[in-house]
Amino acid sequence: MERDSNADKARHLTIARSSCGEVRTQVYIGIDAGYIDKDIGQRWIDESREISAMLIGLQRTLKSCQLPTCNSELSTWH
Repeated sequence: MERDSNADKARHLTIARSSCGEVRTQVYIGIDAGYIDKDIGQRWIDESREISAMLIGLQRTLKSCQLPTCNSELSTWH
């Protein structure tokens, strides 16, 4: 959330969601190949879904936020 414009913030949130999906895919592959324990892998998959949901929430908040004060509020999220 250190980006200067809402458009740039939104773009990077989209990239983060895509990366989260890619990690989830790799975990599925790792489970299928026997490199990742099924229980641990399922936990990682569940956590990646939670992270994706949080990123979607940030995107929606950013999209609905049109006030100048919103930029300062969103930049304090870590």
